Amino acid sequence: MLEPALIRPSQNDIYPKYTKTPFLSDPHNLEDEEIINLNNWKQDALNGLDHNLPQDENFWFRFHADLEKENPREGTLNYNVWVSLLKNEEILLTVKDIDRRIEAIKKINNKKNKTLKVTALTFTVVELFISLLIWFLFDNSSMYFQFVQEHHTVSHFDFYLGLDGMSIYFVLLTTLIGPVSIISNWKSINLRTAYFLVIILLLESALLLIYTVLDILMFYIFFESILAPLFILIGFFGSTDKLRASFYFFLYTFLGSLFMLLSIITVSVLIGCTDMSIIYKTDYAYMTQVFLFLGVLVAFAVKTPVIFLNTWLLKAHVESPLSGSVILAAIVLKLSLYGVFRLILPLVPKAYIFYTHMVFVICVITILYASFSTIRTIDVKELIAYSSVSHAAVYLAGIFSNVIQGIQGGILLGLAHGFVSSGLFISGGGVLYDRSGTRTINYYGGLAQIMPIFSILFFILCLGNCGAPLTLNFVGEFMSLYGIFERLSFAGILASSSIILSAVYTIFMFNRIIFGGMFKGWFTYLSDINRREYSLLFVLVIFIVLLGIYPSIIIDGLNYYVSELLYCIDFAHVYCMDNLPCLICGEVNNCQCNNNWDNHVDNMINNPGLSGVSADGNTTWSISHPPRVGPPMPDHEGTVTRTYTSCEVDMTPAEIAQQEAIVKQQLEAIAQQEAISQQENAQQAAHNANAVAAQFEAVVTDSSQNEQSESKGEKEEK
Repeated sequence: MLEPALIRPSQNDIYPKYTKTPFLSDPHNLEDEEIINLNNWKQDALNGLDHNLPQDENFWFRFHADLEKENPREGTLNYNVWVSLLKNEEILLTVKDIDRRIEAIKKINNKKNKTLKVTALTFTVVELFISLLIWFLFDNSSMYFQFVQEHHTVSHFDFYLGLDGMSIYFVLLTTLIGPVSIISNWKSINLRTAYFLVIILLLESALLLIYTVLDILMFYIFFESILAPLFILIGFFGSTDKLRASFYFFLYTFLGSLFMLLSIITVSVLIGCTDMSIIYKTDYAYMTQVFLFLGVLVAFAVKTPVIFLNTWLLKAHVESPLSGSVILAAIVLKLSLYGVFRLILPLVPKAYIFYTHMVFVICVITILYASFSTIRTIDVKELIAYSSVSHAAVYLAGIFSNVIQGIQGGILLGLAHGFVSSGLFISGGGVLYDRSGTRTINYYGGLAQIMPIFSILFFILCLGNCGAPLTLNFVGEFMSLYGIFERLSFAGILASSSIILSAVYTIFMFNRIIFGGMFKGWFTYLSDINRREYSLLFVLVIFIVLLGIYPSIIIDGLNYYVSELLYCIDFAHVYCMDNLPCLICGEVNNCQCNNNWDNHVDNMINNPGLSGVSADGNTTWSISHPPRVGPPMPDHEGTVTRTYTSCEVDMTPAEIAQQEAIVKQQLEAIAQQEAISQQENAQQAAHNANAVAAQFEAVVTDSSQNEQSESKGEKEEK
């Protein structure tokens, strides 16, 4: 067999990008970029780029045959090879040689990548065990921040860290999703692996700091610190339109957060500090609260996101790598939920109560828009992203309901969505996409015949996304909708449509992918899930079902914290304030003080038992305190108590007097009962004292008799 002649190519056939990289040197010195360059060069050759190549990978072997027949092809040999100078010698490479070189480099890099991945996974697992230990030692009966760390030497800021009954569960969710995100891309990310792992670890660290910091300025700093890692993660490791998606994500969330920064600066100017334990004790004027509320609400509306602000989420989810989608859906979208508990409910209660109906309208429109958009989409990741928007609107409305069930349900639904969305993204963007190379639902069908184990786990995840009973989603969604309905019935009815619509688009997706008749045959073969994928999906399914059956594991830890968040005025009769007299001028319907709201609130708080008749004589009113007081604020420095008040209308003066007489009689009866109880306790204590004295005298008498008998015995012995 004749060996082909090594013919020096013309200068026009050698490009700097080919000759500068020593791809024939020792493979141990090659980086991941070598694989990218070699693949590009190979593709150039196969496509005939600038070389007039025949588009046939086996041309080298045909050329050998031509030489044997002594019928050489016209032209030079260099149009099917690359020439590189190594030790001043010309070396000839074919496409097959480059493939072998690429495989050798991959084997070496896989060993390095495995070591890096195992190291990163070890760190995340250790963090998970530490968070579980903290949760085990956490005192659910306390409303104070626990495990507080105070550092006063960090630049110009005081660095406070701590956990309460709500943030501990978000820390657990973050430390659980960390290992899941690394394992989900265990096989698919093999280039620039070190950068990928560093980004994931930085993200997890920043998210943990967001959930533990006790200073609102530091909260904003860490809230923004996740943008850069996610921007790089999407831009470097995303799919085809990754640059556009990364810029959409960065610009939308960064610009929205600037409004929150304005609110935080306002609080700092008014109070002089940004420590949560101090600013929560301050009662701001109503218009100040409105300004603060709107600024923070815009930032969290973008992060949720709600309608008209959700463009970035769809692009980020679709173009992001699998681990990025998992972190976005499971943790990043929960920052708005957590931020509402930190910067809205305890800080601006008057404003958020007054604008609750506006929030309900936005959430209901978002639910309907996202649900109908989800039904029509054919991209798996886009469908899951739209469903995330719908569920986020449900728990956002629930926590604004000012009802204990609604607030608890919002937290439960947020945690449940973190488990379910992660599992669905791993199923659609990982299991299916890695095997088929497409996310289009129309290409799938009949997978139950060839992937039975995956079909079962995928079905349980879909049931969770629907909010089926015995799943944590059902508990959270039911309690959220109950809170919405309790506050505003019409909004609750419209928001309840999410139950039906989520079942429609989820079961419709499941039916097209798993069933849909016979296997369509677009793909030659799709294997069932491996042990790594099974472990990920099984762990998430276990949490969804176990916490759905026994949600008290979470609810018991939320009771004290959530009860503290309920606002001090029962606004079921909020409109009765229009019939109360102004504290300054005394007018009811003709107040000219331009501060009627605050005057009415102050009137209610500072004048218990105040009653009277309106100026028109048609309405009687009274102010009373129900028999309850707010629990102390969760503060590691001190406590403050809130007083609950309510407004009652449509009572005549006679009815008011009658009610006061009844209350007086009840108080007298209670006092009389306490007196009787005290008398009985005194008698019982006296009886017990006499019994103890008699018993003591008997013991003394017995001991003296024993001593006498012993002394008498000794005398007799002598």
